[in-house]
Amino acid sequence: MSEYNSSFIVSRRRALARIVGGVIGAAIAAGVGGYFVGSSIGRGEKTVTLTQRGSEVTRTVFSTVREVVTTTVRAEPVPLSVRITTTQGGIGLAPYHLIIQRYLDGGQEMAKKLGLRVDAFNVVRGTGEAMKELLEGRADVITGVNVIEAARQVEETKGEVKIFYFCEYGNYVSLVVAPNSQYKSIEDLRRVVREGKRLKVGFSRPGSLTHAYVYILSTILGTEIGKGIEAVSLGEFDAIVAALNRGEIDCFPWSVSRTFSLEETGKGKIIYYFNEFLGTKWHDLCHVSTTSYLQKNKETVRRFVSYWREAVRAWMLNPELSISLMKADPPKGLGLTDSAAKRWYNTLVPNPLGAPNTDALKEIEKYGKLIGLLKNPPPVEQWYTTEYL
Repeated sequence: MSEYNSSFIVSRRRALARIVGGVIGAAIAAGVGGYFVGSSIGRGEKTVTLTQRGSEVTRTVFSTVREVVTTTVRAEPVPLSVRITTTQGGIGLAPYHLIIQRYLDGGQEMAKKLGLRVDAFNVVRGTGEAMKELLEGRADVITGVNVIEAARQVEETKGEVKIFYFCEYGNYVSLVVAPNSQYKSIEDLRRVVREGKRLKVGFSRPGSLTHAYVYILSTILGTEIGKGIEAVSLGEFDAIVAALNRGEIDCFPWSVSRTFSLEETGKGKIIYYFNEFLGTKWHDLCHVSTTSYLQKNKETVRRFVSYWREAVRAWMLNPELSISLMKADPPKGLGLTDSAAKRWYNTLVPNPLGAPNTDALKEIEKYGKLIGLLKNPPPVEQWYTTEYL
């Protein structure tokens, strides 16, 4: 502990400015962060003692008068660094990622407001790659992770990973066919499967969000992968759309953030929304880290949660900005049409607190087991932690 002492006479008019200014000046000289607490008197002579304790600087004023005014000034917190990895599907399903990248951007504004410095913001092709980045130590937290896949990783790593934030409520995945497809509804697909034919269903990569929905589709159609459905991994969204229009696949699942525009530009047609099967009790995406990182970096994780909430808040309160970002060409935005961006903005229901809906998790567990992605997972209460909310 170090102390700085000074005695002086101040007038009532300048008391507040002098004392607060003195506290800040002394704190800067001492290299102190955190909160500055200054006390100002109305009249009289006083002795002022400035005491530094860790991140707090307290100015104690002794006076012969009883009139006391106290003011508090907050200092900028010392930034803590974090490395974030997200998925292509995660950016599509949670477009407030764009707010993080362009509005908050992890730069000086973020460090000043929340004390978080984003040292890396990487986008990988799917959940499988994102999880690899996390487990191999190249990312501290991963965002835009399919909750089913996150639960599978909790099971496979025996609790080495943990969900710490749920991004939204409901389901936002659609099933798309070619504009001139013979399939006009989900019933058409069921009929084809009953007739013993095999549908070719496109998806991005193994372990991705779209891969999970191919499994869910097989359940909806009453068949299995390898029987009534042939799952075809095609990589990027544009490659899948091209294969659809060449007739190489019959359909594919994807977030409405992209398929709304696809439908409006005449390059595809939505024939089914997965929420018709899954209902509104669903979490699509979540944030994940390792249990080791969570325990060793509690303050960083809490600041990241504040960071995300700030992005969600910006998303919800700035519709014009949010829509303009979604309309911007990739990689700056999603390249949506004006009507598709507005449609998506009005569709998404973000979860500003990040807390889980346990009924939704039980549904996810049920269908995760049904489609074979979850075999013997721990109870849903062990999938996540709410410590950082």
